[in-house]
Amino acid sequence: MKRWAGLAAALVVASALLLTGTAGARQAQAQAAISLDLPRNSPLIAGQLTAVEVSVTSQRAVRGVVSVSTSSFEFGGSTVYQVPVELAAGTPVEFPLAVVAGFGGLELQAELVVGGESVAQAELRRFGDEAPGVLAAVLGVDAPGAVEMRAGTGSATTYQVSSERLETVGLLGTSYLITSPGALRSLTQPALLAVITWTADGGQLLVVGAEGSADDLLPEAWAQGPAGLGEVNYVDDSWAQSGLSLPARTIAGGAGQIDPQMLMGEVPVSSIDDLASDAGFSLPSLRSLLVLLGVYVLAAGPITYLVLKRMGSTHLAWRVLPLLAVVCTGMALVVGAGLRSDRGSSYASVVEVWPTGSKATTTILVSSTRSDIRTVEAPQAWHYTGSGQIVGWGPTSEGAVSVEPGRTGVAVSSNLTAGGAASMQLTGPAPQFDGALTIDQIVLDGATVVARVTNNSGVQLTEVVALLGTEAVEIGELADGESRSFTIEHSARLRQRLDELAAWGVNQFGGRPSRSSPIAAGVWSQWRGIEGLNAFPDGYVGVVGWSRDLEPPTSDISSGRTALVARAALPEPIEDGSPLPSLIVADQSSGRQAQDAFFFGWTFAIRIDAGELEASRVSLALDSSVAGLEMWDGTDWIPVDIAERGNVTIGILPQALIDGVVYARSTVVESWPVRPGVTAMVGEAEVPETREVGDVLSRWDGGGLIDPGMGGFAELSESFEVQLEEGEQSFEGDLFGPEYDEYRVQLNEGDELGIRLRADHDSLLWVQGPDGDLLVENDDFGGICCNSGADLTITRAGEYVIEARALGGNGSGGYELVLDYTPSAEPAATTTTTTAATSTTGGDEQGEADG
Repeated sequence: MKRWAGLAAALVVASALLLTGTAGARQAQAQAAISLDLPRNSPLIAGQLTAVEVSVTSQRAVRGVVSVSTSSFEFGGSTVYQVPVELAAGTPVEFPLAVVAGFGGLELQAELVVGGESVAQAELRRFGDEAPGVLAAVLGVDAPGAVEMRAGTGSATTYQVSSERLETVGLLGTSYLITSPGALRSLTQPALLAVITWTADGGQLLVVGAEGSADDLLPEAWAQGPAGLGEVNYVDDSWAQSGLSLPARTIAGGAGQIDPQMLMGEVPVSSIDDLASDAGFSLPSLRSLLVLLGVYVLAAGPITYLVLKRMGSTHLAWRVLPLLAVVCTGMALVVGAGLRSDRGSSYASVVEVWPTGSKATTTILVSSTRSDIRTVEAPQAWHYTGSGQIVGWGPTSEGAVSVEPGRTGVAVSSNLTAGGAASMQLTGPAPQFDGALTIDQIVLDGATVVARVTNNSGVQLTEVVALLGTEAVEIGELADGESRSFTIEHSARLRQRLDELAAWGVNQFGGRPSRSSPIAAGVWSQWRGIEGLNAFPDGYVGVVGWSRDLEPPTSDISSGRTALVARAALPEPIEDGSPLPSLIVADQSSGRQAQDAFFFGWTFAIRIDAGELEASRVSLALDSSVAGLEMWDGTDWIPVDIAERGNVTIGILPQALIDGVVYARSTVVESWPVRPGVTAMVGEAEVPETREVGDVLSRWDGGGLIDPGMGGFAELSESFEVQLEEGEQSFEGDLFGPEYDEYRVQLNEGDELGIRLRADHDSLLWVQGPDGDLLVENDDFGGICCNSGADLTITRAGEYVIEARALGGNGSGGYELVLDYTPSAEPAATTTTTTAATSTTGGDEQGEADG
């Protein structure tokens, strides 16, 4: 009886405790609140970090964890960010959280967890189709909530920063930092390092004070030239009334920045392949497997039969064959176990080296032979920027990636399945590499640059390559402490083809260096894609060197590869007609209907203050989409007379050059993607009226937008004059990436022409009329991937240009072009004139010449 009474009492106590706990949780839930906020102008670009503001309050003192989860479309998979908090009664705790934007934007769910119970929840949804804005951080000076940009190009939203914030999330998505010398001096060393790294990466630092008053806090070289990829400018107290110029570069979060995935082009190999090799992931070669299979077949067949027959014991085959199968299976299990157990971790880093303010981007691969949680810890002010699964290696990880940011660093964890692996990408300051690779003694002669590179890394660098524009020159090995001069000539051709990969023996379609090579080709291409225009901008010469001997950015990594990247500004623009160092799109106005066409307006800035450049040496190349152009003279927008539509060049109005910047705006006919249609040129270069083999046609608008039909730049590979004959004619050729072939035909009114383009890749067909207008752009003819075609009925006689292309400029391989010609009464005459192409985009429509 006592036993049952005791049990009943225990149940009563347990029920009371449960009810008390539930009531306590409900009370906490009623007394706690959590919120998420994102500044209005924060840009949301896939794969880029943005700072989300988190605020937590409680009416009673509690300890808990703030958990912020991303949705499934987050870049690289779902992620859970966890931050411990200690709340005093009625006192809010606020902190920024560096979150990776997904392809669709941001969709976050937050909760405050106390004692294992969720006591407060919040959501934040922001979609990435909203136009990126401009953010300006303010430190130690007064500023309005919004500061106008010059020439009516919008406004920048301001927000206050502190030393603590700079230490944790830096200046993510921010184009400007407006501060004073005194405020800079009050920063902790980690916070000042964050400012210097951000500036070198393309930020614009405005110091409200006397010229040079903060030079002692900044790298010495910045006083004589560019601040890495960014700028340092001194301004007076009227800076807000004067307005802000556009950012010096299209940095993350700055005007004109786009989804970095648009700039990646075709990645030559998976970013995981080299990491998997270094971590010990290996499989027997196909040749080895075939030899093993052949040996087994011979042993189980002819050899067993002949041996048993000679022994006169063929009846033993039913015992020998199963035994042979068991032995071979056991051997396969032993070999397979060895392959699975010989796995570790690896990394590949790309380090952007400056005298002060270096930055590293690192991809790390972790693995486990059993179900386990693997954690990577990165240094202070580093951020997690995404992860990926290992395709082809079976199961990898389960659940979301866990990220725990803190003042001293960040810990990233992945729950691995048995035999699984996962990759993690992180980025952050790397001051240990400051000055490890330098470029100096630059001499510019026309389009040729002579410079010196010095290796101060402490190890020998191999596979060293110099880069200018898209030209690559091999330097080879560079011992520690060694300096070497190099000569390189600028090339603006094929901007989407990474010539450094060719210099390293890497092609775009699966080939990569040997396992022992220091080059991690996939990680390199991934970095190039994320950096976009900032990787190797016009006006900068770069040098890249590789090593397996440099220290990893995180601990407990067995092997890895590191690329050191040094960049130096040229003393003045190169006079070969290449674009200026920066033409920045500031704003795209809404479209409007006029004169039976749909128009868009663009505002942009052309910075021409490099060296002693004069405005008279600058011209603007306009493509045929431009219907109007204006320039800002400091007070009004001045219309510029365009004599005729088409590919033309015009000069800069002298009164439009203000403090080294020309603001202009264009009105363009609807196209996709919508682009300004303007390119800034130096020297006497003009838009060519004819195309010759080897010529490059610019599809680049200078603001970071790409024509998906070509991917930036296109090179004419071969040009053919075709004398059409009635019936079908077939032509064969091959393309590499952004190359294209053209076929010029003369057609008369009433002619009919059927065009079919079949290729080893996803093809794209363009047809231009006698006036150079694009009449046909077809990708999947008849809705069938991946061939192209069109059926034309000619209404105006003249030369038509048929272009065979690869969609996106990314495919390579052979193609067949079939022309089915039905002439009218008057046959076409052959001509040798070539019409300059202009770009619009379409889908799968059939085109009809209506000239």
